[in-house]
Amino acid sequence: MFENPMFLFLFQSLFQTLQLHQQQKLYQYHGFPFSSD
Repeated sequence: MFENPMFLFLFQSLFQTLQLHQQQKLYQYHGFPFSSD
């Protein structure tokens, strides 16, 4: 399953998405225009 390139691609995309959410949280503290609940 881990040898499936599509699975690796999806896993990478998910990891990058999580990193983006972490960055957005940091940007919110500095007043960057990200939508917040």
